[in-house]
Amino acid sequence: MKIKQKYQHKKALIIIASVIAIIALAAIGYFIYLKSTAPAVKDTSSTTPSTAKTAQSTYSDGGTHSQAESNNSPTPAIDQKGQATDTPSSTWTTSKSGLITVKQPAANSTLKSGATLSGSSQTSSVSYTLADNVTGILSQGTLSVVNGNFSGTLVFSAKGTTGQLNVFSLNPTTGAEINTITIPVGF
Repeated sequence: MKIKQKYQHKKALIIIASVIAIIALAAIGYFIYLKSTAPAVKDTSSTTPSTAKTAQSTYSDGGTHSQAESNNSPTPAIDQKGQATDTPSSTWTTSKSGLITVKQPAANSTLKSGATLSGSSQTSSVSYTLADNVTGILSQGTLSVVNGNFSGTLVFSAKGTTGQLNVFSLNPTTGAEINTITIPVGF
């Protein structure tokens, strides 16, 4: 009787060990599969879904691009934490999603350094780029949204006469630009 119990005990241990080994091999195989199908990570380039024309024509195709080589260092806006004077709603521009509204500047405004970028947003922050038709990106950065409002003082030096202001939020998962507003401006 004792021999039969020992045999059954050993058989149970062998079955348990076999199940554990199969599960371990399956897990290793699954992780190898995930690693082989994961997309490559690019560390010096970015993509944009934007099809809006910019000063750098290579940036308007929505494809991958590297950071531009330039002597110009874009200056970030001075974050005013949502403090700004209101403007008539007839001059506001709202994203298609309705999540971001730019109240200043109005489309086709002439901007000078010290101009205000302000509006309202249902996102936690807004990002922007200001570019002219000669230099490219003049100012870029992120502004805080406080009590549903954002504002900043743009600091830049333009060489061109026309350009655009892009205001957007970032998808927290992919980092892609979403809720984009493009405002044509002059300098």
